[in-house]
Amino acid sequence: MSEAAPVNAVELNNVSVRFGARWALVRLTTVLPLGKTILLTGSNGAGKTTLLRALATAIKPTRGELKVLGLDARTQPFDIRRRMSLITHGSHLYHDLTARQNLELVAELTG
Repeated sequence: MSEAAPVNAVELNNVSVRFGARWALVRLTTVLPLGKTILLTGSNGAGKTTLLRALATAIKPTRGELKVLGLDARTQPFDIRRRMSLITHGSHLYHDLTARQNLELVAELTG
């Protein structure tokens, strides 16, 4: 019997992230269904980058539950990383490779 496809792309339940004494995210709860798009906006220091880093499993939430494609970010980070990529505003490309070669490299590295 095969697993059912996840209904939601992202599920956040009371997600909080703390760096030392400073809270970057506090009790964030939301659901992003598959096929939907959101705009993430806010002033500097609002937690946008922290949220994206948590979704990409680059950091773990201090508290709460975070799921991407039905996978738990705490217990299945490698499975999440195999299914997504994070592209930031800075270029992290190998400039001596073509765009296709850069994409193929990322695909190979992430399985």
